[in-house]
Formats: sequence, structure tokens, C-alpha cells
Amino acid sequence: MKMDGKKFTIVFLIVILVMGVASSLWIKQAYDTRLPVQMNTPAEKTIGRLYDATIYDYSKKLNESVESKIDIKKMVKGSAHLQQCQNIFIDYAKLDMATFAEQFIKNKDAQFCAELKEFALLAETKQEIADFCFKVFEEAKCYSRLLRLRINSIAYITKDVPAKDLSDTQLIMKMIVAMGNVKTADDAKIKEVGHELYARNPLDPPAQEAFFLSELMPNFSGVKKVELSPEFNKTLDQLMIERPHDEKLQDFKFVSEMNLDKETRFKNAYDRALQNPDSAAANYALASLYHKNGDDQNAQKLLQRSVNIEAGENRYSETLKKFKNGERENIYTFTFTYGMGG
Repeated sequence: MKMDGKKFTIVFLIVILVMGVASSLWIKQAYDTRLPVQMNTPAEKTIGRLYDATIYDYSKKLNESVESKIDIKKMVKGSAHLQQCQNIFIDYAKLDMATFAEQFIKNKDAQFCAELKEFALLAETKQEIADFCFKVFEEAKCYSRLLRLRINSIAYITKDVPAKDLSDTQLIMKMIVAMGNVKTADDAKIKEVGHELYARNPLDPPAQEAFFLSELMPNFSGVKKVELSPEFNKTLDQLMIERPHDEKLQDFKFVSEMNLDKETRFKNAYDRALQNPDSAAANYALASLYHKNGDDQNAQKLLQRSVNIEAGENRYSETLKKFKNGERENIYTFTFTYGMGG
């Protein structure tokens, strides 16, 4: 086929809703090629809530939010303010480690504990804060970086703690970190995290999505053939019956079939589009396969149908625009939202 090897893009938009945490990451995925992940900063509208003490399990120890301790809008570039910013993070990191002391000291040697003690004091950590809070002095970027560092530290501290012993918030943090490091993530541990979130909240759509993402993660970290659990397909198929117009489920199903042979993938996508003619996502997925097979005429018809169904969805209109402009590579995008709470 003249279009073999054409690429499409899979975009994961991870949004933590009630927690006040938003994080976005883009995963570029070819049909036969795995590409690295890039991270984006949280949306500005969530910045004011990023350090809400109620997010964390030790809120009794953490009685003030960062905003009450440091007014970043009034800060100016200078060593005194830089040190203040660094100290804020170090204080929080020490508190994080103290909070989890019982969990990580158990069965660990002195060297491991010393490693944890030094973790928050690394020179490069201070430099990262300097770079994001002062060299590029934007409120959103500063809080975003502080949050990112803190999430990383908590994920590190709890790296050997079984998923069943972590809170929902800690599990979410581990999912965020893993999705930001897809190439190096421990797929087995992430699957454990996703399954645990789902087991606790089986009727919650965001928990269901965490489960699906944790199963699909090896697909985006370079594994050529991903073995999905029987529960994955059983759960997804049942939810698609219950929620036939849920576009995210359509996308999950399409992506989960990446490793099937070309004929089976096409037949499955064709059947879903036929059964769900008013699903923009189902039509869009089929369009990408027509595109790959070199059938531009049917690809454009299906893209136009997706735009007609969901005129406000940028990915459909942007893909159609690129298609009409003659672009053929890397133009298909699949978006998933993930959150906890109602």
C-alpha cells in the first residue's frame, strides 16, 4: 500500500479534577514506531489550588498552603528570594519523607535511608527551581515545577510500597510520574497501580480510565506486542454497551487493537463505525485506517463526518484541515481525559 508506514499521533491529556492538579502530556505514536513523551505544564486556572493541603493525607501536619507562606507575585529575582523559594520546597520534601517514614524505612538498610535523606537537597533540584521560578518568571510555570518536583519526590519515596498500601492520591501521583516517563516506567508496577484504583472505584469512569491506561502503557514504551488482561476487554466491551456514545471508550478500543493484524483492525473499526454512525470517534478511527491504506477519498469523507458530528472538537477539524492541505503524516490524534472525583 502506498500509505504503509504513515503515522498518527496519540495525545494523552491527564487531568486531575477535584485534586486541583492538571497535567498534560503528548505521546507521539507511529503504527510501527514508538516515540518519546513530552510534558506540558498544568493549566493556569488550576495553579491557585496546586498546594491545597487537603490534597495530601498528612493535612494535619501541613496547615498552610504555599501561597500563605510565599507571595510569588511580589517576589523579584534575587538570591534572597531564590533561597526562600528553595527552602519552601525543601521543607515540604522533608515533611513528605517524614510522613512516609514507617513505609520506606521498614526492611531498608542505612544506605537507602541516607539516599532518601539527601534526595530533597540535591543541587540540581535547587537549580531546577531557579530555572523555572526565576529565569522564566511566570507564576504558572513556577508552581507547576514545584508541583512536578514534589510529585516526583513522593513517587520516589513510595516506589517500593505496594499499591494496596497507598492512598488514592498517592496512586494518582504515581500514574502521573509514570506517564511522564513512559520509556522507563515499570509496566508491571503501573498496571498494579491502575488495577488498584479500579478495584477501589469500579463504577467511577476516571478510575476505569486509569485501569485502561495502565494496561495500554507498554504499547507506548516500545513493546511490540502487548498482552492485555481478559478483564481489560471484558470491562471495556461492557462499558461500550452501557455508554455507546462515550467517545473516550471508542478511542481506548481502537488503540488497544494496534497489535492486531491489518485486516482484523480494519474490520473491527469498520463494524464499530457502522454500528455507531453518530460517533465522531468511531468514524475518525476508521478514517485513519483508510488513510493508511491509501484510500484518501473515504478517509476524507469520514473525517468530514466526524467534523459534522462534533464541530467543536479541534482534533477532527485540525486533521481535516491538514488533510485538505495535502499533509499525510502524523495528522491523526487520539485524546484521553483522566481524573478522579465527581
